Amino acid sequence: MERSLLRPGDRERYPAERSNSEMSFPPWHKMKQQEMSILSKMRGGQEVSLTEIENLRSLFTKCAEIDDAAEAICYHGAAAILAVVDGDENKAIRHREIEIRKIKELHIEEQQNPTGGYATQDYGNDELQFRIELLDKLANAG
Repeated sequence: MERSLLRPGDRERYPAERSNSEMSFPPWHKMKQQEMSILSKMRGGQEVSLTEIENLRSLFTKCAEIDDAAEAICYHGAAAILAVVDGDENKAIRHREIEIRKIKELHIEEQQNPTGGYATQDYGNDELQFRIELLDKLANAG
């Protein structure tokens, strides 16, 4: 059984975009998948195509239109990737710092209110460490 990545109340807040849509809610899930795919390639030293970046940019633009977009971890992760591509290191650093802070907060929340790892399934210690390494590279590049 596939678990929903929607937050409580999202079904009420976000009406269907298209009647026969494969995605009835803002494209958070697809953006997060695209971001994770790009990060996985980066981690493995693989090349990320322009098509993958532009797909992330398109999904990011759609998600950014939502009022509380900046509350999502993947929003900041995607923003950091796009800022790097656009050559804006300061913006990339700022978003990567916010992303890392939010992941750390999620880890604390998981300790206080255990979900059996569900809440941190995409943001475990290895993923957190990788993002810290990305931030260090950005901070030391200038």
